[in-house]
Amino acid sequence: MAGGTPGRGGFASIGLAIASIALIALAPVVAPLISGSLLFGGGAATGALTTAIQAGMVVGGIGLAYAAQQASAAKDKTQTLYSISGGGNVPKPGARKPLQYGKCWSSPPLSQRDYFRYDGTTMVLTKRMTLGLGKYHVHQIKVGEAVFWDEAQGGLVAPFNQPVAGTDPAAQTAIEFLYEQASAIAPGDAIASGDVAGQELPRVGGNPNVSLWFRLTPQGVVADAVLISWTIPAVYLIGTNSGERRKASAEAVWMARRIDPDTGDVIGQPFELLRDAHNNVLVTTASRFSKLIRLPAEGAYEINGQNIYADPKESGQNSFSWDEMTAFKDDVRIKPQTSEIVMRVRAGPGLAVTAFSDVSVLATRIVPVWNGISWSEQATRKAVWAYADLVRANYGLALDAGADADKAKYYADLLTEADTFDGVLPDVSGFWEASSLILHPMRADPIKVGAVHSFVRDEPQDVPRRIISRRQTIRDSGTATYKTKVEGGDVIVEYDREGDPK
Repeated sequence: MAGGTPGRGGFASIGLAIASIALIALAPVVAPLISGSLLFGGGAATGALTTAIQAGMVVGGIGLAYAAQQASAAKDKTQTLYSISGGGNVPKPGARKPLQYGKCWSSPPLSQRDYFRYDGTTMVLTKRMTLGLGKYHVHQIKVGEAVFWDEAQGGLVAPFNQPVAGTDPAAQTAIEFLYEQASAIAPGDAIASGDVAGQELPRVGGNPNVSLWFRLTPQGVVADAVLISWTIPAVYLIGTNSGERRKASAEAVWMARRIDPDTGDVIGQPFELLRDAHNNVLVTTASRFSKLIRLPAEGAYEINGQNIYADPKESGQNSFSWDEMTAFKDDVRIKPQTSEIVMRVRAGPGLAVTAFSDVSVLATRIVPVWNGISWSEQATRKAVWAYADLVRANYGLALDAGADADKAKYYADLLTEADTFDGVLPDVSGFWEASSLILHPMRADPIKVGAVHSFVRDEPQDVPRRIISRRQTIRDSGTATYKTKVEGGDVIVEYDREGDPK
C-alpha cells in the first residue's frame, strides 16, 4: 500500500499496482463472502486467501473490485488508503470482570465494541478494554507479537509513537490507563453496530432498492448521536466511443426513524438523517468520509441507506460502501473499582500490524499490604496479600478487619520463594475455591478461626520424619528430636491406633 498525496475532500487515485490497491476494512464475518465471490473465483472461499482476508490483508469488496478492473487508472496519481481492524472478546451481559493477582499476561475483554472513523482517507480505531477489578501497574502491551507500549521504553513504541504532521491531534495514536476515571479518548458510551460492515448501498430501481432498517442501539439502550462512515470508490462515466472517463454524479441518502427502545415498534416518521452528493465531478480515486450527527432527541432509532442513482454497470462507477454505524451516549463512563485501557490507533505507513484483535497486557496487581501498623497499596506478587485482599475487598468477603494481617506479614517477610500467585482467577468461583487457588503455590489452605480468616501451611516435604512404634512407648526406650527451620514452628504428630505393632 503505497501512494501519493490525498486531494481535497479525501479523493485520491487507485492504480492496478499492488502498492496502490485500496484496502477497506470490513468485519471478519463478511470476509468469507468476499473471498467466495466472483471477484476471486468460486474456489477462493477456502485456503490462504480466506485466511488473508480475515486477517485484514485483503479487505473490502467495492474498493478492491474497482482497483482490479481499472487498468487505465495506473496513469493517475495514487494514494494509500490505510486501514486497520479491531475485534476481541465482547463479554456477555452480566459477565464478571476479570480479577487478577500477581504479575502475568492477560487478554483483557472489550469494555465496548471497537469503532472507527476516517480522518481524511486514513482509518482511526478506538478500542476500550477492561483490564480487571482493582488497580494495576502495567509493564508492557503487545498487539500480536508486536510491542505497542513499553514501560521501560517510556511509552508508545515505534512505529506507533510517530505522529503525523498536520493532522487532528484527536486522530493521533494514543493510550490511556484508567482507574475510576473518565476517558479523554472515549468519554462516553459508544455502541458500534454489528450489522453495518462495508456493504454496498442498494440503488433506486434495484432489488432491493434500499437497505434494511438497521437498529442503532441494542434493546433498551438509547443514544444521543450517531457516527456514519462510508466510502466512494470513484465517480465517473465512460465515453461510448472514446472510452475516456467523463464527469458523473453520485449521491446517497440515509433515513432514520424513532422506535420504542424495548419493543422495537416504530413510533416516529422517517426523516432524512444524512445526504452526501457529488454532482458533475470526475473522481478516479477512492474517498472516505465520516460524519457525527446529533439526533433530534435522546432515544432509540433505526437507520437505512440508499444510493439514489441507478447502476451504470460497465459504463461508469458511482457506488457507495456503508462502512460503519456507531451510536454515542452523552454520559461519562466511569467504572467503579475497575482498571481500563483505552487505545486510539491511527493507521499509516510502517505499521506491520493492521489487526488489533489480539491485545495482551503484562501487569502486576496493586493491593493493600500490611506493614504492622497500617495498610498501604503496593504492586506485589505475594500470595498472602492477594488472599488478604480477597477477604477485605467488597468484590470478596468485604470484611475489612477479617484478614489475619500479622500472620500474612510474617510469611511475606519470611519466605523468598514459592510464595507468589500470578494469574487471573476463574470467571465464576466462590471465596473458598479462589482462596485455595491463590494459597496453593505456598502450600497453604484457607481457614476461618472465629471472625478471622487465616490460613494453615504445610511445611517443606524434606522435614525429617520418624516412626515411633509400640516398643518405643516404654519410658526412656527411645527419643526423637526435631530441629525446626522456623522459629516457633510446630511438630506434627500422627497417632494411628491400628498401626503396625512392629
